[in-house]
Amino acid sequence: MLKSAGMMLIACASVANASLPDEVSGAWRVGTPYAMGQPVGLDAGDEHSLMGLAIDYTSNALRVCGQTFRIRTVRVEQLPDAAFLSKYGFLPARIGIAGDSVVDIQINLYHQTKACGDFADPGTHLLLGDHAAAIEVGNDYFRLERLSP
Repeated sequence: MLKSAGMMLIACASVANASLPDEVSGAWRVGTPYAMGQPVGLDAGDEHSLMGLAIDYTSNALRVCGQTFRIRTVRVEQLPDAAFLSKYGFLPARIGIAGDSVVDIQINLYHQTKACGDFADPGTHLLLGDHAAAIEVGNDYFRLERLSP
């Protein structure tokens, strides 16, 4: 399912538009964080607060922390392993994403929603692989689990 989402998103690579691709739409839940060993990011209490958080996407809105926000821009970029390593400083396998490339999706501008208080806009930065998804929040990476399409 995620592979087909990634393929459809690849067709939109490097395009900013006002709606989220249908393949991302639906209900998702934030899972456990990946152990990155990075000195920056959220503390353990903040990570725990994010685990289990529900995120709902429609073609034109994001619902998180009990608030709904209009999606104004969507940037989609396809990153092969070398490009991902150059951009993020680690390979995507470190966050459970394997495949030919990662689809990197940025919704709206950073810190635009402020839906969850101090957190850096949970759900606005997604990374999709063939059979896995992750989100980045405050320089930490969390598993993203699909609940419904």
